[in-house]
Amino acid sequence: MKAIAQQANLLLEQKHEIVSLQPRAVGGILRDLQIPTERLGAQGRGVLLLKKIRERIHFLAMDQGIDLPTTRPGTCQLCFEADPTNGWYEAFKEMTPEQLDEIY
Repeated sequence: MKAIAQQANLLLEQKHEIVSLQPRAVGGILRDLQIPTERLGAQGRGVLLLKKIRERIHFLAMDQGIDLPTTRPGTCQLCFEADPTNGWYEAFKEMTPEQLDEIY
């Protein structure tokens, strides 16, 4: 969580925000976003970037209006699938909460 908190704080600083996040707070935010954290041994807690977690992160980015780069499948398969011209995003967006629960 420490590395994620550091990156989040860097982004906040670049946007001239006065808030600073502690690792424990970042863990709570990730849980609220349905991104589970795991115990990583001596390093503490963190996020295992399994495919379903990466998909969730991509979906959250799109849902917040973050423009994902249009890429070839070999660069980032998830960005390629998320490209609205591929039809993947619309299908994902139309899923019911129950269907989303099956994925996540």
